Amino acid sequence: MKALVLSDEMPDPRDIALLSLADACNILPDIFPGDVIESGQARIKQLRSMDLPGRDVVGAVAEIERIIVASHARGAY
Repeated sequence: MKALVLSDEMPDPRDIALLSLADACNILPDIFPGDVIESGQARIKQLRSMDLPGRDVVGAVAEIERIIVASHARGAY
């Protein structure tokens, strides 16, 4: 996936989806060294915009996070 972030080649749709999901879950810093994240920000954003289903996944992950935070605030957990 590092090559995906650092290259300008057209990626495989599965790789884009995986990258989008990893980014939505905020685990890219655990996968890539800081310099890759820093130098690849624009590319990551570009790749995420190419993944139409990934947009839905990112939205779903954000909604799940919002629900979890709200539940914790209400003391549901």
